Amino acid sequence: MHLPNGTYRGLTPTDESPSALGEMEVVIDDRNVSLRIATGLEIVTDSVPRSEVKDLTHDEVVAQFNEGADITDVVGIKLGDDGVILLLLADPANLRGLSGEGREESRNAARVVVRGMFGEEAFGPSHLFTPQQVEAGLFDQALTAIEAEVGPLAVPPQCGAGRARS
Repeated sequence: MHLPNGTYRGLTPTDESPSALGEMEVVIDDRNVSLRIATGLEIVTDSVPRSEVKDLTHDEVVAQFNEGADITDVVGIKLGDDGVILLLLADPANLRGLSGEGREESRNAARVVVRGMFGEEAFGPSHLFTPQQVEAGLFDQALTAIEAEVGPLAVPPQCGAGRARS
């Protein structure tokens, strides 16, 4: 499978929180891929056995992007036949054509894009940080920046039944 084992954490659009975002967690282990989403009202969970996870072909990955995007460093998986798609961006700066200072900033951006979730067309895709980025504190930095802009405790957490805290 293209995505390594570990805990991926990030943000997903929701209309049930002050920031319009909720925490999302994807845990990949040798047996399952499990998703947890704090919507602002509850925590939604799903789990797919590893045997039902499919690596995407290059053509299937290309179909997830706008025409002309440079996706040479992108791999993906699909959870089940009609399930959620996780796309791992080796270097998000490549997709944006960035160089210099912008390129370095982009390297700290979330590296996993989640497609095929409810409401994506209206609200946008979800983004996850890799286990290494989570360990380096990038997910926590993103939460701190959002809460500095929107207000403290504005993103529903994985704890507290997934309810908005403000």
